[in-house]
Amino acid sequence: MGIDVEVPVPPFADPEQARLFQRLLLLYLRDLKGAGEAVGKQQFVLAGVVGLHAPELHAPEPRRGTPGRPRCGSCATPYPCRTTLAVAVGAGLPIGWRDPVQVARVLADAGHEPRRGGEVTPGRVLWADGWGAVRQDDGSWEVGIPLDRGEYATERVEDDAAMAARLAATAGTPAPFPYGWVEDEDEAASMGPAAARAIAAWDGHVALPYLEEHRRRGAPRA
Repeated sequence: MGIDVEVPVPPFADPEQARLFQRLLLLYLRDLKGAGEAVGKQQFVLAGVVGLHAPELHAPEPRRGTPGRPRCGSCATPYPCRTTLAVAVGAGLPIGWRDPVQVARVLADAGHEPRRGGEVTPGRVLWADGWGAVRQDDGSWEVGIPLDRGEYATERVEDDAAMAARLAATAGTPAPFPYGWVEDEDEAASMGPAAARAIAAWDGHVALPYLEEHRRRGAPRA
């Protein structure tokens, strides 16, 4: 057995930690398939997108007395950028978030903004539309979800880490088109033949040794 390597937790001050985050994200995305299955074309394309948003090799020079921080080579925002963060959170990369304040900083760095009047403090989370949370004396969080006619539903979140994960999830893309959307049948049908040709071409390409060797990776099937 090797040594477990944990996913570094943003925000990053060390460029190597940012590069490790990207490498582990790419390995995680590679493994989102069944062991023995070929690498999917979608996986390969998504890896390319993550690669385009790699952290810069060198941290920027400190400005105005603040430490230099790794930045996305494409977006020039602190790493992880909006795109990388959305992929990591949406895919379920196991990031050990500690508390909501930490997450709020990462969200802000990536260009996410709180709702009007929103804030995140050690005892309160008001960020996304549709819910807010208050920390309880026992360390848990009570989440309030507004319903009709001024009524609220409440949920309990176990601790700071769980609350942080819930807040981080707002960086994902919960309902990207066309999943759950009404689509134009003519538009959808027009893409079918091109997709069939792409799949046929990929079936030949994925048999190349540099991709075939990854077939053994992935989640074991029961």
